Amino acid sequence: AYEAAMLTLLGLGRPLRVLVAEDNSTNQIVAKAALTKFGAIVDVVENGAEAVAAAARAPYDVILMDIQMPEMDGVEATRAIRASGSAA
Repeated sequence: AYEAAMLTLLGLGRPLRVLVAEDNSTNQIVAKAALTKFGAIVDVVENGAEAVAAAARAPYDVILMDIQMPEMDGVEATRAIRASGSAA
């Protein structure tokens, strides 16, 4: 599975840009380490409001969204990102 994932990512011809929206610091570290291992460029935010702002600032190939976060939950943030046209 690891080799297949690496071949897929290498086939893109560029690093995958990933936004991780997660309020738990341990989960942030684990997610960033795992994604970086695959060569991804990873940005981490702590809540849904920050995710919406980040998605407006930069294009992401993938957004990994925690559902339960302070200020704005993942479902609400995902709806806001989709409504803004920031996500494909």
